Amino acid sequence: MSAPEVRICRWKPGIAPRGPRIGFVDVLVPAWGVIIHDMRVLRADGAVWCERNGRNVARHGEAPMFRPILSFTDGIAWKAFHDAVVEALVTAHPEILSAGREVLREAPASLSAPSLRSETENSHAVQ
Repeated sequence: MSAPEVRICRWKPGIAPRGPRIGFVDVLVPAWGVIIHDMRVLRADGAVWCERNGRNVARHGEAPMFRPILSFTDGIAWKAFHDAVVEALVTAHPEILSAGREVLREAPASLSAPSLRSETENSHAVQ
């Protein structure tokens, strides 16, 4: 699947990065006429990836549980979109990479904290 053209509208580095999160990015998808706000950008061990934003559906006092705001029909569509976003971000803001490091296309499983996981994380069904 080919990825849609994406443009970085805004890069907002984190003031005090928490864990692997280094900031947020707003992404324009011209073909869709859509701007996706505040996608999380993460980096660890020199690798960079992004995550879809979500809405916290946990009740008061419970651990955070996020439901995705944006879903894709399948994992291939998400990966194509994700790769396009990461490539556009790194092209526009190469300072987010350490010299000679790789750009990840998916978050390493070892770094996916439960608080960032969604109750529908493995489901790519259109919401």
